[in-house]
Amino acid sequence: MTSENSPADLLARALRQAEELIATLTPDQASLPTPCAEWDLRTLVNHVVRDTDQFTKMATGAKWEPGEIALGPDQWLSAFASGSAGLLSAWREQGALDAANTNRISQQIAEFSVHGWDIARSTAYKGELDADVAAFGLQWAKQALKPEYRGTAFGPEVKIANEAPEADRLAAFFGRQP
Repeated sequence: MTSENSPADLLARALRQAEELIATLTPDQASLPTPCAEWDLRTLVNHVVRDTDQFTKMATGAKWEPGEIALGPDQWLSAFASGSAGLLSAWREQGALDAANTNRISQQIAEFSVHGWDIARSTAYKGELDADVAAFGLQWAKQALKPEYRGTAFGPEVKIANEAPEADRLAAFFGRQP
């Protein structure tokens, strides 16, 4: 794997992509529906912002803590940018990743990539999503997302053509309708 495709660098790209998508959002879009069942765009973006904090804690050895945050649209971008910087710093301070940390960072790449797709789909975003990030997330998900984890946050895999864009293939694996 080249340096630009190392897990830390792919996470940086996934975070940058999500940040760029969040930067395009306007307050009037907060109530838009998303591909995530029962979540509007406000709930989705707050989830993604909170993930940066929770994943930073996990990168330093803490456990995931359930909960939610309630930021307004005017706070999303700065909170996400700050959280992303903290998360990347936490991982880069780790140096070489062992198997457990490689799995954690891989899950985070998949999380930010698929939720980036969710934001893009919710807002009819016309740009291209990072194919390498999505492919990496899909590779991780195919190994880690077992059938017993589906049914709550993830629906059944949706069939999609092998020639479909990588981001659509990742979304379909997570149960989204591309």
